[in-house]
Amino acid sequence: MSKAKHTPGPWSTARNRGNTGIHANAYQIGSVIGQDAQAQADAALIAVAPELLSLLVEAASMIRANIHPIQSGTSAAGLLEDIDATITKATGDLAAAMRMREDKASEAAAFLYTAHRIKAAVRAVH
Repeated sequence: MSKAKHTPGPWSTARNRGNTGIHANAYQIGSVIGQDAQAQADAALIAVAPELLSLLVEAASMIRANIHPIQSGTSAAGLLEDIDATITKATGDLAAAMRMREDKASEAAAFLYTAHRIKAAVRAVH
């Protein structure tokens, strides 16, 4: 599985010495100058970036799986292009981000297949 280049989440915020810090795993990874409402809101938005990126990758994968190639001029296709551009802007590598999603999907499919086989074996015994 490809590794993310950014510091893994979850990220959080905390006020410190006149700034609003952004933290990951108890280490400060960034800060927003000030502690007013806008600085806190900016820091909160930055702190959810890893989750937002993960959700965008998930959404792109779902849209891609459900859009027909003939629908290239539709709003779904346009949305997918915008999502892909945003993922690329955040990661520098859309293909790597999508591979991470595919790896997670493969792991989930393998788990579900194994669970299904166990369930079938239990039924066969009873």
